[in-house]
Amino acid sequence: MIAYIINGKSFGNCVDYVTRRTLEEKLSAEAAQKYKTDERKYEANKGEDILDHLSKDWKLIGMSEDVRVYEGRKAMADDIARPTRTRKPIESPVGHISLDFHPDDAPSMTDERMADIAIEYMKQMGLVNTPFVVVRHYDKAHPHCHLVFSRVNNNGKILSQTTNFKRNERVCKALNKKNGLHMATDKRNTNVEKLRGREKMRYEVFNLCNAAFANAYVTNWNEYVAELKRKGISVKHRYSPSDPSKITGTFYIKDGKRFPSSKIDRRYTYDSLVRAFKNSEQIRANIRENTAPKYNPSNQVDKLQQKTVQSSQPSSLQEEQGFAGGGGITWPEYRAAHMDLPVQEALRRFRAIKRGQNPNTMTGGMHI
Repeated sequence: MIAYIINGKSFGNCVDYVTRRTLEEKLSAEAAQKYKTDERKYEANKGEDILDHLSKDWKLIGMSEDVRVYEGRKAMADDIARPTRTRKPIESPVGHISLDFHPDDAPSMTDERMADIAIEYMKQMGLVNTPFVVVRHYDKAHPHCHLVFSRVNNNGKILSQTTNFKRNERVCKALNKKNGLHMATDKRNTNVEKLRGREKMRYEVFNLCNAAFANAYVTNWNEYVAELKRKGISVKHRYSPSDPSKITGTFYIKDGKRFPSSKIDRRYTYDSLVRAFKNSEQIRANIRENTAPKYNPSNQVDKLQQKTVQSSQPSSLQEEQGFAGGGGITWPEYRAAHMDLPVQEALRRFRAIKRGQNPNTMTGGMHI
């Protein structure tokens, strides 16, 4: 199991997302047209029983007693937001955490078990005395659920634990051990060939984004977009109607299919990448200096980019076999290729490689 801490600003938007409001409205319209009925039982946000819905994509599996789940999405969002009205507003009042389980745990992952693990996770994280819901999604190959809660508890205290990533890592490790769960894997280890349709294409886009960011010769957003364009991926922004200079969303487009950047991976949203490029400037410069050829690089762009990706982002096979005996990769190269890992975890894996061990089969580290 891995926990991805997201947080946000709008309780209504978050509840709409986890309960698939857009999909529900589409299915409701189709059902009304098909059956010619006057009953609008499934019309979104009109006081209907939110537990009875058309979509098979999600299910409400847990909630606190103070959340009205039978009165529609608006009532649910209002109840979760209630504690935030007792104090001065904070920037990101919405607690949103995705718990992702390993595909091998799917056969035993009943709704009841998932809800129990999710609630235990909240307790161990110290996310208590606050309204919450647990919503399970069925749109991926692996079991996963979303926790939505108020980052202000019922006493008006801010739950700062949602920014404690080290604690998050410890809690996930403890729950994995306690419940006999497999450690959820990094997206980079997903076997894309087993996927189908849009989900397969989404992972293909992810892998291309990952490779572009790992390229030390790609140093900023514009160069990142250009590198993706060479691979057949275009990138488009959505702008605010009231402020044309403000970016409100970014999309990756492959073969005519549009994917919101947050659905690819939150590491590859516009804001996240701008920060990541800035934070990795020195590391990228060190790699370029160590791998710089003696001839003019402008005449060998493709070869240099290919060489950089290969040297700075070893494949699983390379990690298992290519660096046995302490091979030639340096710490800056390895770190630049694994910016998504916590420093300690990346260092553990790097040391394992230098000892000639397989970092993917060792225990003691977890990707969050």
